[in-house]
Amino acid sequence: MSKRHAKYLWSILLGLGLMALAQDTQQTSNNGLSRAGEYTPGPLGVIVQPAPSSPPEGSMYGVGAWPLYTPALEDGPGKELVSGYCNTCHSTTYITMQPAMPAAYWETNVNRMINTFGATIPPDDAKQIIAYLQGHYTIETRKQAAPPVPQAAPQTQALTSPVYQNCAGCHQANGAGIPGVFPPLARHIPDILKAPGGRDWIVQLLLNGMTGEIQVNGQKYNGAMPAFGQLGDGDIAAVLNHISTQWGNDQLLPQGHQPFSADEVKAARGQKLTPQQVLEARRKLGLN
Repeated sequence: MSKRHAKYLWSILLGLGLMALAQDTQQTSNNGLSRAGEYTPGPLGVIVQPAPSSPPEGSMYGVGAWPLYTPALEDGPGKELVSGYCNTCHSTTYITMQPAMPAAYWETNVNRMINTFGATIPPDDAKQIIAYLQGHYTIETRKQAAPPVPQAAPQTQALTSPVYQNCAGCHQANGAGIPGVFPPLARHIPDILKAPGGRDWIVQLLLNGMTGEIQVNGQKYNGAMPAFGQLGDGDIAAVLNHISTQWGNDQLLPQGHQPFSADEVKAARGQKLTPQQVLEARRKLGLN
């Protein structure tokens, strides 16, 4: 075969190869990649999950902690704003699972989220959020929604758990509080009771609440404690006796300490201090 004929034959073979490649490319473009076991024809972005297989007999599985019931937000204007903005950083259980707060607390706290923690909430939305919280989660609104708390008989015995739920939502069941958010009761209540006038002050704290910055064990806290004057005299006395004697506090009480009584609480109700006045009275005790 001459060089001319060989070159001609090579050109024909090359052309046939290119035609076959073009045809294969056209078919792939139309049908999509479909190599068995690697690709599945279908719309772009669809992932076909494998069929679930039955677990082998006798296997053990962990599902984690059982879910806790999370109370839903109350219906009303502003609910969607609260859900949208608050859920960006934390759960709305901070609203639904804590004791009812004074109306001023919600305005202070929303502004703190904006000015201290940098929440990007427009002023108009912030006003609606505050109005919603004050309309559903204050002491006054909860009084209207819940049956009145029965007046307990005078008592000095330890507190029953249903009443302490008013405190445990913030200060925790173990009295440890949450650092930087809610101050501890453990090993702090004795310090209050040892201060001159501390016994009278802590009764006023429960009756009237407190607002402003304090310091406990070197940790700063800046919030608002709600007033619990709606509770009966015996219940408040029981709360005070509980927090005075739990978590090792009973070993640190001042000498001669006596249990709080319902009559003692009843006599203290006449002072009617504001939360700010309670804060100033705390500072006069020598406590920050």
